[in-house]
Amino acid sequence: MDSHKIELLEKEGNEVPFFLHLEDEDDLFNIQQILLENFNHLTIDEFMEKLDTENVVADFNASNEEEFNLFELFKFLNIAPVNVFINWDKFDNIDEISFNDLDQYFYNIWFHSADNIDIFDDTYRWIVSIRHDGVISCTVVV
Repeated sequence: MDSHKIELLEKEGNEVPFFLHLEDEDDLFNIQQILLENFNHLTIDEFMEKLDTENVVADFNASNEEEFNLFELFKFLNIAPVNVFINWDKFDNIDEISFNDLDQYFYNIWFHSADNIDIFDDTYRWIVSIRHDGVISCTVVV
C-alpha cells in the first residue's frame, strides 16, 4: 500500500490494517508464472488487458461508496477468501491482507478514479478486478 494512503488513514484517526508487501522478486515472478499458466496466457500484458475487459459483473460497481459492499460482491461471486493479495500493477507490486480488513478499509485502500486493482488468493483460481471507474470483473479458472 502506498505510503500516502497509510498517512491518510493515520490523519483520519483510522487504524492502519496489517498488510504485508511482497518484496522478493522471485516470489513475485512465481506468482506471475502461476497466474499466466492457470489462466492460459503467454504474456503479462495480454493477461492484464483481458482482466480489465472480460467477465464484467454487471450488478456491482465500486464507484458508489453508499451502495457498494465488497463482502456482498464476493458473496454474490461465491468466493470466500480468508487472506487476499492485491495487485497494484502488473503482478510486480502486490500486498497481502486479510479479506476482512480489505472489506473494512476498502475505500481507504482503493481510490476511485486512481486505482486499478486485482484481488486474488493463494489458490490462484480466481481474480476479481476493480478498475478506477468502479467497473468490476471476475475471471475464474475453468
